[in-house]
Amino acid sequence: MSKKTLIFSIAILIVTVLITSLVIVSNLPGQDKQETDKFQRYKPGFEKVNRYIIETYGNDSAQNTFYLDKQILQIVGLNDGEKTAVNEEIKASLNSIVPAFDGYDFSFIKVSPERVSYGGEGYRMYVYSRNGKAPSYFYYEGDGMKPEVYKLGDNWYLLKVNYI
Repeated sequence: MSKKTLIFSIAILIVTVLITSLVIVSNLPGQDKQETDKFQRYKPGFEKVNRYIIETYGNDSAQNTFYLDKQILQIVGLNDGEKTAVNEEIKASLNSIVPAFDGYDFSFIKVSPERVSYGGEGYRMYVYSRNGKAPSYFYYEGDGMKPEVYKLGDNWYLLKVNYI
């Protein structure tokens, strides 16, 4: 093997390794310090609601979607086809996380075996990953949306979708 062929082979190998590394890194969830810092303000409310949802409904094998019952801009409970009573502490926690959505809709909590999603008809969704893996879809598997995924810490993720 000539010296030129060896150098060319090494150069191709290095470029291949660099491109592969770039592809792997670009597919990892990003981190946005501003979003992470903001989430920390609302994390206690999310954690309290999340514990309640998982302890109460999280062991079902079926998916559950709870719609937020709102009256006069206040969340008064959950609804999964029937009114689901929640105590004042959970209501207060639900209302405390509304500002995390930056004015976008927060109207449901969806529970599945792999995640608990907090969202609505907006551009933002907060997801607690029950299996520790970064979310790969926005509303449901195969919905065609390609969300930007930001790791917020402790199995929490922010998903953003740009509809434009």
